[in-house]
Amino acid sequence: MAECRCGSRAVILPARCEKHFFKDFERRVFRSLDSFGIPAGARVAVACSGGKDSLTTLHLLHEWGRVSVEAIAVHEGIAGYRDRTLSHLRAHCEALGVPLRVVSFAQRGVQFSALLTHAARANGSVCSSCGVLRRSLLNEASHGCDYLATGHNLDDEAQSVVMNLVKANRPLLPRGKREGFVPRIKPLRLCSEREVALYALLKGLRPDFEECPHAGKAYRSTVRSWLNQMERLAPGTKRKLVKMAWPAASGGEMRRCSCGQPSRGDRCAACLTVAALENPGESAATRGISAIPARQRGKRAATRPMMLSTTPVAKAI
Repeated sequence: MAECRCGSRAVILPARCEKHFFKDFERRVFRSLDSFGIPAGARVAVACSGGKDSLTTLHLLHEWGRVSVEAIAVHEGIAGYRDRTLSHLRAHCEALGVPLRVVSFAQRGVQFSALLTHAARANGSVCSSCGVLRRSLLNEASHGCDYLATGHNLDDEAQSVVMNLVKANRPLLPRGKREGFVPRIKPLRLCSEREVALYALLKGLRPDFEECPHAGKAYRSTVRSWLNQMERLAPGTKRKLVKMAWPAASGGEMRRCSCGQPSRGDRCAACLTVAALENPGESAATRGISAIPARQRGKRAATRPMMLSTTPVAKAI
């Protein structure tokens, strides 16, 4: 049995007991929060699903004690699953004294069943279009706040880097201030999924780790498996990928969609998704390829398939 440096039984490797694991984990999260330059008294909305990552983020922002915290949740309409996670989230928010707001796809006139039907028709995953709508609703609901905190951990960030590389997208990790968007912060960005899960379990934040019933069909799950294999072969792979992508901040001129949300094209990704449900011909957003129509992507859209088909690294992946 591995022992911590203090002689106590280790709960995780590298060998740390529960006390020293908590201390190390919280120190990294608080240092990450310090790095964002958040002023005292700032109003921070936390995107909460009721899962281990968002509950840990909410808990530690509340513990940090320097900001005003509130929670925002999105109800997609996933029968059973979302009601259970929201019930747990409500209880947690009440215990902390943190206000909770719930927004839903229904506010956009979208039924989750319609997303499933459209994804099946396109032979794709529902996760892309679901994510587009979730992000749009969260950005809209968090206006008036100074920051929007998400529960993305190190694994999530590394997966995003790989997915963007494979799809020939620019790395989109740093999200500084951009017109129309509430600035994002990711307090768990240097904490692995394994560490977050253990912290949530030992702190009693989440007794079980129920995953969305549709998550296994997502492209991200394939990337996750590949990255986990690479991490076993070359420890530190995920951290190096994330740190590599940080300097490549994504800028670019933003326009304003007719719905009021910021967009790189004439219409935002959420409006394109809703339009695709109403007109199956407009399916770019829900295929997960791009939320921007080909006529707006221009040369980039025309050259991307050639890039992916002729690059040896892409073939190997």
